[in-house]
This record gives sequence, C-alpha cells and structure tokens, in this order.
Amino acid sequence: MKNSLYVHVVLDSSGSMLRNKSTTLKACNDYITALEDGTVVTVDRFAYKPHRLRDAVPKAEAIITPDEYPCDGGTALYDAIGHAVAAIDAKAKDFDRIALVVQTDGAETSSSEFKLDAIRQILQDKQEGEGWLILYLGAGLPAAQQFLDLGATAGMTANYTASNSHDAFAGATRATQAYAVSSNRTTGRTAAAFTADERKKMG
Repeated sequence: MKNSLYVHVVLDSSGSMLRNKSTTLKACNDYITALEDGTVVTVDRFAYKPHRLRDAVPKAEAIITPDEYPCDGGTALYDAIGHAVAAIDAKAKDFDRIALVVQTDGAETSSSEFKLDAIRQILQDKQEGEGWLILYLGAGLPAAQQFLDLGATAGMTANYTASNSHDAFAGATRATQAYAVSSNRTTGRTAAAFTADERKKMG
C-alpha cells in the first residue's frame, strides 16, 4: 500500500535570509510538526547550491536546527528546484500525494545547472501532468513574482512580508492538509489554493 503524503521543503538560506533566519526556521518547523502522522519529509536549503538536510524521514525527524541553517551566499533557486524535483521523482511512485514547498526572499542569482525555461517546463509538467501540489512562498513581491514567471499557479503563490513567516507557513499547512485529504490530486490542488484571508495575514 502506498504512503499517503510525501512533502519536500526547499528553504532559501542565502545571505539575505540572515535577518529573518529564526522566524523562518521556526515557521518551517511548525509546518513540519503540523503535518499528518505518517507523512514522509525531505528538507533542502540552498544558497550558492542546494544542500540536503533531511532525506525522506518521518516528520518527527525532519525538524531543522539553527546550526543546520546558515544564511550566506547567493540564490541558486533554479538548481534548488531542479534537484528537489529529481529527488521527488525517485520516490513519487510510493506515494498518493506529492507536495513541494519552495520558499525564497530573493531573485535567482547563482544557478549553474538549470535555466528558467527548463524549470518552467518541469514545474508545469509536475503540476498539470502529475497533480503535484507546489506551493511558492515569496518574501516580498519580487520574489513572489519570480515564481509566477516560472509558471507557478497563481493560487499557489504567496507574497508575504518576511516578518510574517509564521502566517505564510500556516497557510501552507492548511493548503497541504486540504490537498492530502482530497479524493484525488486534481480536486486537492483546487482546495489548496491560498485564501484571501490567508493572503491578508501574510501581507
């Protein structure tokens, strides 16, 4: 029998995240803690390149410590997404639901393996073709707009104020839960869209 939900979180750990390191990390850990029991979790961080912090572990083992989340370097967003998708592909057949949560506060600056067009096509295929839930948390309008440029579904893209990290990840919690309990991936993605009230709290 397949497991119900696989969640892969990608966290920006570039230098600009330093001033919001503690709030972002707590919000992310709260998100992980709120996932349903039995959820399998992978966590990456990225600066100049992506780093795997947890690889397909139970949620109780996925909590990230401050020492594991240094904030320095550039923003290799495309590479981080590309590596995350490849990791998910290797495990996807074992799960009924797939959720990818990507967070950043800045624009792409440092990727060397993946380009914009390639990532846009990958994300489109995974969302529309395979029914993955992909949530994009952009701390600031330019970061959120960047996700839309990547072909993100507008309802799954949140523009949040960095100090409101808790509300951004709280919205992701509700969205992930709605997706996980849905009758199928398509209806789940519709139910997961961020609400107007959630967006107001994030802003």
